[in-house]
Amino acid sequence: MSPRSEAAGAKQRLARPSVNRSPHPSTESGQLHSLVVAESVGTVTHLRWSPDGTRLGIAGRVGARFGLYVFPRLGGTPERAPRIGPFFAWSPDGARMATWWGAPLNLGVKVTSFRSGERDSLPIPGTDDFAYGGDWSPTGRLLALTTFSGTGSAHLWVLDLENKSHVLTVADSVALYCPAWTADGQAIYYLRDDELYRIAVDTRSGRARDVARRLLRLEDNYVTQNRNTIAIIPPGGGPKLAYIRQNGHWNYFVARVDAGGRADQMKLTTGTANKRAAALSPDGTTLAFLQQSNDGWDLYRVPASGGPAQQLTFGGAASGDVRPAWDASGQRLAFASCLGARLKVAVVPATGGQPKVFEDAQVSEEIAWAPSARIAYQLPGNRNYGLLDPGTGAEQLLARNDSAGWMFAPRFSPDGSRVAVYWSRKDGASGVWVLSLADSTQTRLRKGQVFPHEWSADGMSLYVQEDTVWRRLPATGGDGAVLRPPAFEEASCVPFERPSGVVWVCTEGRSWTDAWMIDNFDPEYAVLGRKQGRGAQRRP
Repeated sequence: MSPRSEAAGAKQRLARPSVNRSPHPSTESGQLHSLVVAESVGTVTHLRWSPDGTRLGIAGRVGARFGLYVFPRLGGTPERAPRIGPFFAWSPDGARMATWWGAPLNLGVKVTSFRSGERDSLPIPGTDDFAYGGDWSPTGRLLALTTFSGTGSAHLWVLDLENKSHVLTVADSVALYCPAWTADGQAIYYLRDDELYRIAVDTRSGRARDVARRLLRLEDNYVTQNRNTIAIIPPGGGPKLAYIRQNGHWNYFVARVDAGGRADQMKLTTGTANKRAAALSPDGTTLAFLQQSNDGWDLYRVPASGGPAQQLTFGGAASGDVRPAWDASGQRLAFASCLGARLKVAVVPATGGQPKVFEDAQVSEEIAWAPSARIAYQLPGNRNYGLLDPGTGAEQLLARNDSAGWMFAPRFSPDGSRVAVYWSRKDGASGVWVLSLADSTQTRLRKGQVFPHEWSADGMSLYVQEDTVWRRLPATGGDGAVLRPPAFEEASCVPFERPSGVVWVCTEGRSWTDAWMIDNFDPEYAVLGRKQGRGAQRRP
């Protein structure tokens, strides 16, 4: 599918990179080749070139340490900047960086001098939960920033970094990303989902001067997950729009590891399975997963011993972002229905059939099924979970206090009396917490970014993931035992304890990206900009 636009010009693919490890880019036979700028880099959250193109800033993990690193253009030894956040933007002169972060009920911007390390802070207004896209104005005074929350609010703010004021430029109920200033500072481009908009603003304050104008829609497989995959060439308002498209597929395997570390593996799927959304049945015999077609995502099942897959839902009924959950009997599956404006909790028989959708159970990102007749689903805003009885429709909240931070990955103990969650708390006491459903007590089992996966069958321990390491933690606390996953190349594995022992479900992926560019994507503004420029020169 090509971009649809009343104004956009020709589209061309810039490159499908191949690897070239020489110190200089190769252009033999007119082909473009990749240059390896940085190696041993993982968990990248953001990257941007400096304004003069001589340095590349990477926010991510280099070696074993997460931070903000600046690499020379052609590769070399990086310089580690002060730890100032996972998303950033260079100032127009390249001397400062603005960084923004998300914390429970506490969004903010820091401006740091890259040379001196001096910092200044500015709170982000409003009650949104996340801030992803940001861009510094050509004057170096204003910062355009997009924020949004799981409750459905989205905003484009312009922050004045000198007098620490702000104006609300756009308010919406659809997520906004990738703000980018025009070269004259008189307008801001931004993405509304996968559609590109332009809004004219006052150059001094950033206040909107007109309604936003829709320009074009990008491909359906545009990489919106990265939130920073468009660029205006030249930076700030040229006639070209560059963006990234991604394609790929994933395959599922199940594996059992013997005492010697050897894995007995079975390939279950081929093609378009979702790498994040698979669940093994309680008896370990069936894998439920999500797969994509032209209709969208649907729920499937496949025998863990191998065999043909069975489609359980149809017409793109499921969300590809929410993993399905089995009930304790293995007879039903809960999933997120996307047939409507919001994601809703839905239940379908494990053999297929008509799903039952719970219209009042709006889910954000996760679903879990308790041993009893209760489904936990993440509420919009990610601060609490609803507990739904699928038989009666009765609901209650998991945590009585939902203002303490974000909650993720609920996992019920085998007897249903406790829930393990990753809790990113406002008071800083983040980690794996165990919540008692009997007396509402809350106990932190391990601090840090440690995510629970599932309980052991006896309820005495918990399987957790800490960065790239899997552990089996005692429910009473302690370091526990480090688990050794199967040795798969370019695959990720998660453990499930089942009657037959520990079964690893592994996802092997193949993906590729293309860089594309649209010439003359906004010819109308090129004319407006010249007119506005002449008008500006006549002002006293």
